Amino acid sequence: MPREGRPENLIPTTQRSPEEVRENARKGGIKSGETRRRKRDTKQTAKLVLELIPTLPPQTQLSLAKMGLDPETKPDVRLLAMLQLAQKAMNGDFKAIEMLLEYGGYLDARTQLDRERLKLEKERMQLQAQHQGPTDTRPIIDDARPTEDEP
Repeated sequence: MPREGRPENLIPTTQRSPEEVRENARKGGIKSGETRRRKRDTKQTAKLVLELIPTLPPQTQLSLAKMGLDPETKPDVRLLAMLQLAQKAMNGDFKAIEMLLEYGGYLDARTQLDRERLKLEKERMQLQAQHQGPTDTRPIIDDARPTEDEP
């Protein structure tokens, strides 16, 4: 990936010797492997941290019981983080609401519906163009809201 600043100093691979191209490709492969290993290790560490079961003070255990969690349950960091996110969402934090819905898999359904709606719109426009040309530009699915000229 070229660096910003002085692109005039870059030499294309077509103007380099085969040995130089091979050596640069080798260096890139080594660096790529290092980066992949670092990402893998970071992911493994994050999973390890999320699965830790911390010792909770009695007040926190009481708060978790009030939220409906079984007092005998030993929550891991992942569960505690989700509960914290849920608390923020209940206090009206829109980003927390969105994240919770996304982690729960609820935003995927909405995205799929949007894709289907766009696909139907595209098909309708193609059919109109084939038959008579565009006349009605209202969407097929208009979220069930009447327009100004509809009663």
